[in-house]
Amino acid sequence: MRKSYSIAWSQPDNAYRKDPGIAQSHLKSILISPAHYKAAQQRRFAVTPNMTLGSALHCAVLEGQDVFEANYVMRPDGLNLNTKAGKEWAAEQKSKGLTVLNGEQVLQLNGMVKALQQLEWFAPERQAELKRFSEISIYWEWCEMDCKARLDRVIELPDKVLVLDLKTTDSVNPRKFLDKVIYLNYLFQAAYYSKAASIAFGKPAEFIFVGVERDAPNCIDYFTPTPDMAAEGERQCEFALRTLKQCILTDEWPGPPPTMNQMNLPEWYRSPVPAAEQPEPPLF
Repeated sequence: MRKSYSIAWSQPDNAYRKDPGIAQSHLKSILISPAHYKAAQQRRFAVTPNMTLGSALHCAVLEGQDVFEANYVMRPDGLNLNTKAGKEWAAEQKSKGLTVLNGEQVLQLNGMVKALQQLEWFAPERQAELKRFSEISIYWEWCEMDCKARLDRVIELPDKVLVLDLKTTDSVNPRKFLDKVIYLNYLFQAAYYSKAASIAFGKPAEFIFVGVERDAPNCIDYFTPTPDMAAEGERQCEFALRTLKQCILTDEWPGPPPTMNQMNLPEWYRSPVPAAEQPEPPLF
């Protein structure tokens, strides 16, 4: 059990993933049930194209062009990966540890990088200064459990620390982005990362989502949780950690019990069957 905290600067992502500790991405599944957490630990992680694009953006913006070129490669125009030549080329890139991006992904990536580099927090001229504070791995103890988090970028100010988290998205419309935050429970991540930063830097942490649209014109906006949202996220984190601790002690991982759920037609439903005609009144 860790009794303090530690920071790993410039730690490769694969090294972080191998290190012991509880990461928020799996932990929050225990809020559904311990059985969901157990299954998430054993399930093979499926990477979607949007996840690949998001990882590529993090690498290009936060770690620099040299690291990006060592990890990603663009698929040549006209190369069909289903052909023999295409399969051989793809296998060669995989053997080199490279992730392949298609033309559309590269177009989206370049647009997002260009847009982000207009901001002070991601300006190319500050890359050397800020790179040390990017992809920071923090290890600490919370609720008597060993935790870990990997923060995108931290900006240390005299009175607080800003925790920046890049999110690629379809839209930075505040309502739509809030829907995404609630649906994917980003409140949990915000609270988890804020706790890590506040412990490691010894200052209050302000969490900021930096949302960037994947498609042109690649609009950007900032989103930060209200105090009530932050408190709800922290409450969820502590409940999840306590639940996990109890499950480990008992080696019991129950799923949610079945309940009877009554369904009703939603307000927007329209029947494909015409409404029944009213019967004619009797003559006598």
